[in-house]
Amino acid sequence: MSDSEVIYTQNWKSKDELSIFEGHDYFRVITHLKDKHSGSVTEQSKYIKKNNVFELWNILLDNEIGFQVEARYLWKKLIIRNGIADKENTTVEMMCECYNGGKFRGKYYFQDYYFPLVILESLGLVSYSSKGSVIRLSDKLRW
Repeated sequence: MSDSEVIYTQNWKSKDELSIFEGHDYFRVITHLKDKHSGSVTEQSKYIKKNNVFELWNILLDNEIGFQVEARYLWKKLIIRNGIADKENTTVEMMCECYNGGKFRGKYYFQDYYFPLVILESLGLVSYSSKGSVIRLSDKLRW
């Protein structure tokens, strides 16, 4: 499996460093985390399906360029469109709470929301505030 580098983003909204590579039907996001005590750096790779990025992008297209939406609005749309609450036998509201730090955060939040958002921002398509608001900046998705 070979990747071609499309984006390099340093210090994205935190103290870690990200490298993003584009494959045929996925993005590979590599995080480089520096331990604040030992100074050692570890690397983790996450494979994010392009479909997940496209799904978040489609939700953002529901609003005008420059319109600001909150994270909870996007979470709810993703949960409903992907049938996640039904899969986990819970309510949409409970799944929104999970995205905010609950039981299923690791299973859905990063794959469906966080990393797709990082990719969209790195492509210059959205602006993301550390308080959770997202603004669409463009109409053009380039793949």
